[in-house]
Amino acid sequence: GSSDAMQSLVEICVFHHAQSKVIQILGNNDKEGKEQVKQIISKNVEIQAIDLYNLGRMVDEIDFIILSSDIIMQDTFIAKAGTNLITIWAKQNHIPVLVLSDSRKILNTKILPSSIIDSFIKEAPKSASDIWKSAPEEVKITNFSLEEVKNDSVDFFILEQQAFPPNELSQEVDKILISKFI
Repeated sequence: GSSDAMQSLVEICVFHHAQSKVIQILGNNDKEGKEQVKQIISKNVEIQAIDLYNLGRMVDEIDFIILSSDIIMQDTFIAKAGTNLITIWAKQNHIPVLVLSDSRKILNTKILPSSIIDSFIKEAPKSASDIWKSAPEEVKITNFSLEEVKNDSVDFFILEQQAFPPNELSQEVDKILISKFI
């Protein structure tokens, strides 16, 4: 998707004249991803857009993967559908995975009632016709925009001031939220 954090990272690379190439994975009807491609092009950074199914062809061109998240919790995070596949592929190919986010997206599941947590992380399926228009009625089509991903499937969570490995993130989630309430 189009991430403010990703745009900031691209601006830092441009400012420091860091030679970089971005490979943007686009999903079905991915308006945010396409918008991000346009924003990166405007910074004169080399970019290539691929479909998730073509990720395997890019293994020799990828040094690391940057993901975004909608919500970060103690043990999992919420991200675009397909993120689990990307993290599994990256681990198999020894490619580091980073989640670039900010502390405003942290949700402490220890202090909130499950009804509130569910309102944040439960999602209604998208239209089946996005996958298959006029599908036979006997076919059950599952189509979601988001998925829950285990924190230990990535190498680091990069927040505003610091990067945290997954084993330290759970403690940091508690600290950040406590400080926000004080």
